[in-house]
Amino acid sequence: MPNIVQGRIVFPTDPMPDPQGGNPKPDRPFVVVSTPHEIGTGADLRLVGISRHVFGKEDEVELPWGPNCHTHLRQRSAAICSWIVSLPQNRVQVSRGIVPPLQLREILHKIRP
Repeated sequence: MPNIVQGRIVFPTDPMPDPQGGNPKPDRPFVVVSTPHEIGTGADLRLVGISRHVFGKEDEVELPWGPNCHTHLRQRSAAICSWIVSLPQNRVQVSRGIVPPLQLREILHKIRP
């Protein structure tokens, strides 16, 4: 099983609502944005939601996708940088997918206050 690291794509074990707080679904992907220190201490994970609805908005970072992609995303998707949630580390399923460094830097830049 892959480790939880910054940039890893995870799936919450409980249904998660969309950014507007409705339509909870069990299979929503999120990207880990917690620092390595936060992860190592066992703190709750800070996660940014990933959506297949890509509109080109300011808070979106489009992610690579396709059959041979490191993200393991199968459809056009974007990280929605205004969609931030916190969950205990034991409440996520860790995938093999990981966001490439270029897109991860862009996500981290957009979520900074």
